[in-house]
Amino acid sequence: MPFGVKRQLWGSLLAASLGRMVYDSYNQVVDMAEMNREELLKEIESVKQEHATLDARVEAFNQQVWMSPEDQVAQKECKKLKLKAKERLTALQEELAALDKA
Repeated sequence: MPFGVKRQLWGSLLAASLGRMVYDSYNQVVDMAEMNREELLKEIESVKQEHATLDARVEAFNQQVWMSPEDQVAQKECKKLKLKAKERLTALQEELAALDKA
């Protein structure tokens, strides 16, 4: 597993353990409590686009009749990144909901 993928997976575990910490679009750890509503909305849109792009890539892999071992690894990495994007999207939406309640 490439170092970058390990770092991203570790980052997901770290973010989950810290609760309000997530990676932004530039792969930097951000405390969501410091983000205002506009920044949250902007980040949500960015993550939605990233998720849609990854979804399209995964679907393209699924349409292939045969995949090389390299393609299989790439497909798995896309699925992991897609899941990470979904988790980040959920965390951002929860933070936005909490911000709206306050």
